[in-house]
Amino acid sequence: MSNIIRAELIEHKGSQCIALRHPYHAKTYYKLKEQKGIRYSRTHGCYYIPASRDDLERLCDHMGDIAHIDISGLKKGVKPRQGKGGKSRTNLSSENMGKVEVFRHRLEEQRYSASTIKTYISMITQFLAFYPAKLWSDINHDDIVEYNHAVYIKRNMSFSTQNQAINAIKLFYKMHHNHDVMPTDLKRPRRRRKLPNVLSLQEVEGILNATNNLKHKTLLVIVYGAGLRIGEALGLKLTDISREEGLLYIREAKGLKDRRVPMSPMMLKTLERYYSRYRPATYIFEGTGGGVYTQSSARKVLKRAVRVAGIRKHVTLHTLRHSYATHLLERGVGLRYIQELLGHGSPKTTMLYTHVSGKRLGEILSPLDGLDI
Repeated sequence: MSNIIRAELIEHKGSQCIALRHPYHAKTYYKLKEQKGIRYSRTHGCYYIPASRDDLERLCDHMGDIAHIDISGLKKGVKPRQGKGGKSRTNLSSENMGKVEVFRHRLEEQRYSASTIKTYISMITQFLAFYPAKLWSDINHDDIVEYNHAVYIKRNMSFSTQNQAINAIKLFYKMHHNHDVMPTDLKRPRRRRKLPNVLSLQEVEGILNATNNLKHKTLLVIVYGAGLRIGEALGLKLTDISREEGLLYIREAKGLKDRRVPMSPMMLKTLERYYSRYRPATYIFEGTGGGVYTQSSARKVLKRAVRVAGIRKHVTLHTLRHSYATHLLERGVGLRYIQELLGHGSPKTTMLYTHVSGKRLGEILSPLDGLDI
C-alpha cells in the first residue's frame, strides 16, 4: 500500500489534536472526508481529529486498505477520549485537578465567557499534564519557560495560541496566589500585525444579492450593516431593536460592554420584511426548533453566498465586520466614532483600518508617474 497518512500532534484552538498529512490522492482524500468527526484546519493546512486513542483507532479501521496511518510521529502518545461532562482524563494528580476546578469556578464567578473558560481550562490542564510528577505548587518559572519553548516555539504554534496559553498560566497562578512562579515575568511573543481581509462594496453587494433566503440575507445584512461580531448578531433579541431611535442595542458584548449601533433605512426595511414572514419569538434569529441560531449554520450561510457570488478571497463572518469599518472610514467617518460603533476598548485596535483602506491608498501617486519614460 503506497498511500501513507502521517499522524502528528498539533495544538488547535486550545486543544490537542492529531494532524493528518499526506500527498494528494483522490481515493485517500474522499475516504478521509467520509470519516465522522474529521475537520479541516486552514491554519495548519490539513485534516485533523481529536487526540484520542478511540478516534485514532476508528480512523485506522475506516481507512482500511486505502491508506496506512503512520503513527510514529506521535512520540508522546495520545490521550484517552474525554469523559462525561467534557472533563479530560489526563494523568493529573487529585490536588492538581482540584486546583483546576477551583480555577474554573473563579473564572465563572468573574463572568468570563464560556468559550474563554473552555480554552483556559484546556490549556492549564495540558500545561500541568506536561509535568505529571509535579504538583502545581512545585512548578517554577524555569519549568514554564521550558514548556513554552517545547510546546509553542518548537512546534511553531500561532502567536495567538501561545499568547492565550500565557494568559491562562498567568491567571491560574495569580488566582492561586503563588508568587514564587512570578507570572508577571513571563514574556509574550512579539505581536505580528496582520492586516485583515476586506471586501470591496461591490463584493459585499454580490454576497448579499447571492442570498435568496430572506432569513439568511437578513443575518448577513445585520452583520455587515451594523459591523457586529457573529455572537453579537445571534444574541440579538426583539427587545434590542428600537425603531423609534433607529438603533440596535448590543448587550454584554466583548468585555461585558453594552453599546448602540445605528440602523440604516435599508436594514430596518429588511428586518420588517423578515419579521412579518418568520415571526421570531425571542431572538431575532432562531433555529428551526427555537432558541438561538447556531454559529455553524451562520458560517454555512456565508460560505454558500460567497461561492455563488464567485468571490475567491478567504471570507469569514468577521470579514464583513472588517469591511464595515473600512467602508465607514472611506466615507469620512472619524476613527473615534468607528471605535464606539465596533465596541473597541482601545483606539489602537481601530487604527488598524487606516492601513487597509484601499480608497485612501489608491489616491496616492507613485513618484514613477512623474517620470518621462
